[in-house]
Amino acid sequence: MNPARCACTLVVLFFASWLAVAQAEKPASPRLPVPEGMAVEEAEKLVRGTFKADYAKKKPTEQLATAVKLLKAADEMNDNPPAKFVLYREAADFASRGGDLVVALEAVAGMSQSFAIKPLDMQLGLLESAETARVVPGRSVMEAALEIAQDAVRGDDYELALKILKVASRAATRAGSTASINAVTSHTREVELIQKTFKALEQDRNALATNANDPAANLKVGRFLCLLKGDWELGLPLLAKGSDLKLKAAAEREQPSPGAAADRIALADRWLELSAALEGPEKIECRVRAYQWYQETLPALNALAKPRAEKLIADMEKTGDVRANRAVGWNVLFRSSDPTVWNTDTNRGRYHFAQPLSKSPIGTRFLRLSEMGKGNFIVIEMARDRLGEYSERDGYAWMGKNIIERKANHLGISDVAWGDQQKGSILVYNVSGVVGYRGWGFGHRVGIDDGQGFAWVGEPTPKTVFEFAVKVGPLTVEESKRLLKKKK
Repeated sequence: MNPARCACTLVVLFFASWLAVAQAEKPASPRLPVPEGMAVEEAEKLVRGTFKADYAKKKPTEQLATAVKLLKAADEMNDNPPAKFVLYREAADFASRGGDLVVALEAVAGMSQSFAIKPLDMQLGLLESAETARVVPGRSVMEAALEIAQDAVRGDDYELALKILKVASRAATRAGSTASINAVTSHTREVELIQKTFKALEQDRNALATNANDPAANLKVGRFLCLLKGDWELGLPLLAKGSDLKLKAAAEREQPSPGAAADRIALADRWLELSAALEGPEKIECRVRAYQWYQETLPALNALAKPRAEKLIADMEKTGDVRANRAVGWNVLFRSSDPTVWNTDTNRGRYHFAQPLSKSPIGTRFLRLSEMGKGNFIVIEMARDRLGEYSERDGYAWMGKNIIERKANHLGISDVAWGDQQKGSILVYNVSGVVGYRGWGFGHRVGIDDGQGFAWVGEPTPKTVFEFAVKVGPLTVEESKRLLKKKK
């Protein structure tokens, strides 16, 4: 069967069910209700008439170009909600047929940002269509599925997460990578264990709803959140009220976060000691917590204390106790083309996602900025307490304050040598109009006060989905090559 024709059929079926899912969700302000009936039919006629020539093109590359054109039109359509909805839907359709899952998922994210839909359900349908049609590389489908499954786990929707992981498994098998197949299998087992434990804790969750100070319930739910699900922010306060005195003492030491290096090393030692009595995923998660605290404290240690911490870190990295794909791998804080959601709790699809900076892992050492869909990324050294600030270091400037000037948000990385400003240049780093540098990320357009600008390697770029992620563990060889650090 012709792959493009197969994709077309599948996408049609997918969107038929998609609309039913979208209409089932109640409108949630400020998102608009999903258009339906005659309003959608009229919008379809308008869109197809306006882009008649593009609809006639059949080559995958041409259909992808149409998808990008429709997505841009949808982003800019503010006075006709039904047309905006149809444009996003059609953009995802054309991107699927063009074999670009990134653009298709970005269209879903854009729709989710404007309309009261369920993005995870829709993303699952899109993944299934892409995998069945086989017009998108198996590895790309697998990687997207793993990330979307994690979003479902965050929301405790384990049934949906497992459905998504089934797609990831098929895609990994098609990709022919043993390592990928094993990774998906391992992740599936982990989600199944989390799901089983979550269900078993229903009575304890109900007990906490009645009595928030119930020691036994606090221990069980807190232990689940911290040592199994890895949600330390929510779990630590519960462990601190739990009935296990050792876990309670360790959790109390974390609140508030210790400042002195000696206290932080003592906390790392405590988690490492506690891990000895645990097994399986709980043991690993506890060791990961210790690892993060050792990394967090390392720069502040003196010459006598540092070798011991460095050896413990190296030992855990060597034995594989720290999992590079999650706790000490890249932790995504932001992925969107909308900088206003930086440092917020937002999850409306893979390409409209953000976490509060408070959820960044302790021990953060690096920040990666990626240009989604193009394989481009850069890395800078970063500390957890710098994420929401602006600073200059090693010849590069980090703007994490997300300030608004010249009708634009400023968020990203700049080269301090790129201070030259021509009309249309994007200044990512900008402080009260006094200092401005070009670079990578969001900024304003010099001499053009008409809204948000986007930049990569100091040059203006079309509207782009950027991803900001942080890492505790060491960089890979390829990541080290992308580390921005000028010689002094």
